Amino acid sequence: MSFWRLISNRYSLQLARILRRAIKIAAVALVISAVVVGLKVSGGLAYLTRPLAEARFSFLHSAPTGDIVFVEIDARSLQEAGIWPWPRRLYAEALDKLREMGASDIAFDIDFSSKSSSANDLIFSQALERAGGSVGLATFQQPASSGNARGKQALVNRPIETLRRVSWPVVVSVPIAEDGRVWQAIWGDEISEEPTLSLAAFLGGGEAAMGQAFYIDYSIDPTSLPIFSFIDLINGHVSPAAIQGRKVVIGASAQELRDLFSVPVHGVLPGAVVQILAAESILQQRALTIQGWLECLIAALLFALPLVIWKRFDWWWRASGILGGMALFEALGLVVQSKYPVMLETSGAQIALTLVFLHLLFRQIGLGKILLRISRVQTHNANNILGRVFDDSFDGIMVIDQKLRIQAMSRAAYRILPSSVSVGVRADNVLPDELMGAVREVFDSQFNWSRNAADIREVIIPLEEGDQRVVEFVVAASTHLDLGRSKKASQEVCLASVTCRDVTAQREATNKLQHMARHDAITGLLNRSGLENCPLATGHGLPNGMKLCLALTAVDQLDQLVASLGFQYGDLLAQATADRMRGMAIQGTTLSAIGGDRLALLFPVSSDVEARSFLEQMKSAISGEYDLAGNRVIVRFDMGYSIRQYEAGSIQELLREAGNALALAHGHSERGPVKYREKMSNTLRRRRQLDMEMATALEHNEIQAVYQPLVSLKDGELIGVETLMRWTHKDLGSISPVEFIAISEQNGRIKTLGEFILREAMQQAVQWTKPLRVAVNVSPVQFSDSDFINVVKRALNDTGFKPEYLDLELTESLFVEDHSEVEENIRELRKLGCCLSLDDFGTGYSSLGYIPRIPFSKIKIDKCFVDDIHTDAAHRAIVETVVGLARGFGMKVVAEGIEEAVQGEVLRKLGCDIGQGYLYGRPMLGDDIEELLRSAA
Repeated sequence: MSFWRLISNRYSLQLARILRRAIKIAAVALVISAVVVGLKVSGGLAYLTRPLAEARFSFLHSAPTGDIVFVEIDARSLQEAGIWPWPRRLYAEALDKLREMGASDIAFDIDFSSKSSSANDLIFSQALERAGGSVGLATFQQPASSGNARGKQALVNRPIETLRRVSWPVVVSVPIAEDGRVWQAIWGDEISEEPTLSLAAFLGGGEAAMGQAFYIDYSIDPTSLPIFSFIDLINGHVSPAAIQGRKVVIGASAQELRDLFSVPVHGVLPGAVVQILAAESILQQRALTIQGWLECLIAALLFALPLVIWKRFDWWWRASGILGGMALFEALGLVVQSKYPVMLETSGAQIALTLVFLHLLFRQIGLGKILLRISRVQTHNANNILGRVFDDSFDGIMVIDQKLRIQAMSRAAYRILPSSVSVGVRADNVLPDELMGAVREVFDSQFNWSRNAADIREVIIPLEEGDQRVVEFVVAASTHLDLGRSKKASQEVCLASVTCRDVTAQREATNKLQHMARHDAITGLLNRSGLENCPLATGHGLPNGMKLCLALTAVDQLDQLVASLGFQYGDLLAQATADRMRGMAIQGTTLSAIGGDRLALLFPVSSDVEARSFLEQMKSAISGEYDLAGNRVIVRFDMGYSIRQYEAGSIQELLREAGNALALAHGHSERGPVKYREKMSNTLRRRRQLDMEMATALEHNEIQAVYQPLVSLKDGELIGVETLMRWTHKDLGSISPVEFIAISEQNGRIKTLGEFILREAMQQAVQWTKPLRVAVNVSPVQFSDSDFINVVKRALNDTGFKPEYLDLELTESLFVEDHSEVEENIRELRKLGCCLSLDDFGTGYSSLGYIPRIPFSKIKIDKCFVDDIHTDAAHRAIVETVVGLARGFGMKVVAEGIEEAVQGEVLRKLGCDIGQGYLYGRPMLGDDIEELLRSAA
């Protein structure tokens, strides 16, 4: 009895053990199944299904049938056509050519939903009608709005009615998956409640329920499709044999047209190529469907769960079996997909096998060991990263312990610090004292993180080559735990971390920038900022009892030199002038280039005489001949200066006063240096006032023309007038022409004033009862202007004045230099019939070489030769010579400034033709000239 009871108990225990294992297996299977089903319902399996399917497409490879040809609208076709959208007659031409070549079916993956020109639409529709209904045109629909709750209303894009009547509508819509790629195509769709085949079904010939989708077989190679350029088809470069009996898709491939889709395996493909691959899938009976997820899941569980409880083999053999099962399922899926149009959904099985594998792994190794391993790997990775950061840091890093021994150094630290610094040596034996002082501060602070311990400091390290390196550094405290000899207790160890950086280049750049901020780039002298902050300007370098003298100098007519030679020669002149000034400067002189082509000298003086003597020597030294890169030029300088007792801000006053003196010296380089006097400020203020108010003087009718009679010395007859300008200022009264004309030449308003006077004189002259010659003074600035000829032409045309009665008076200064513009203007004026007079002859340019070249009709003798002509034999001889010269060139002579009858008589006897002066009449208004004419009649 006891024997049978023993047997019964033994089987009872085994049965209980089996039941417990079965329950555990069932529980594991239930949990895994719940996870997989949950992923399936939520769509999570798709994130694994797609990569597995893409891998199968990549492994499998099949060629297209070749029955479908792609005629692509590529970049070359767009370029040769030249416009987009194309005229639809091109599509008609392509359609006719394809029919002639024997194409069976033709589909356009192009939007024809909007009208083109009526003629082009008609041509295309006629071509479609000739095709006999074998052409499909793209149609698609999309939701009317994202907020449409019913989802039934849609925007339909279909061909225009003219084209739709003679073609088949084909749906070109493709569903886009959550990953943004096209995986599927549709068999067709209901467009406005009418069943419509998709383009793929139209070409592939398959049929299925409308709206039903299938997976495209991306193992078909799109690069093997027969593809021809649209422009080649139009130009007849496509063989008819390539089209005969085949179906054709016409669509865009050019990136500019943006008909591109992201797809598995192949990246990005044109929409027409996606349609062709879908049609090829139908033709090859490869319109794929996904099946078998539940069957695969059950098979995976039945395969893997026995391995969990089967302990006859070691756990790693069982784990290897599970991994092998995962590979087996994928091999099965690959075989099935290669034989049948089925994509075996193994993603659920793969997740189940993965979970079983993890369950087995955790049971065998234990979660704690796995976490420890993970922690060790993370620590290892962190140490590697920190070590790489330490070694590859742009800044140098060095660690020093409390025994002042160097424990670690980065590669950058080896480059920055002296070669004697290395790991293992004592820091106080090799590091500079400044750096070691900061290290000791860190250790002495008991790691109190004092503010000074982290200050950025700087040290200069001498190098072996004799150079030096500027190093910026900071010392910070840190600690780490040391187990010491006893591994049970740890000890906190204090360390000093030195971070250093080589800032030599930055310091040199900073010093260079500071130098550039205070010095002129061309001459190397101090600039204005440097001058205002130099020791002498701030009073630090001024000896007791001495005054400050500041002189400004500038090249006379520098703009002419730059215009003739170029800006680079202006720079060369500035450099050469600065060199001469350096050679002449007395001790204590500060030289500066303050801008605006002005150079400055600041020096201490004891008297005005001493200052003027030095400045005259300096002006003489810098004036004269210069050799500028092989070009010899003679340069004259203007100079103005001011002297003051030093006081705060006096440098600004000196600059202002010297600038005023220089302004008055401008154009008078033959003078010596001009010293500033208080009345100069009033003169310059008046000049500035006239300069500003000259702009409105014409508008306010303050400037007017007056006329001085010109008479024949032979019989006293009034034969002409000279036109003069007068400015009657509303506040200042009458302004001398000598004053305001010089200002207008400097500010450029002489052109406006000259045109006004020229036009005013002509308008007045045509109103006089007797035709008189009209002489008008022309400034060199005005005459050299490229628009001057047009000014004269407009005035002549607008007033009707005869050009042969116009005398334009030019001064000798116009011919100082050889200007081609001047000679061109003279030739144009002579063509117009105008006459030219040489004004103030004998007072300016000393050369007579220009007289034979210039077709003057008159020469005017200046008043200075007329004043004492009846008493001074030398002046009579000069006038007689001028008269002889004029006769030799066929010119008349005009004498101005005649105030006494005896002067006029002498001039008449010497042969002068025309007289002008107070003897015959002062400058007067136009009405007064008319009175003279009437009284003489």
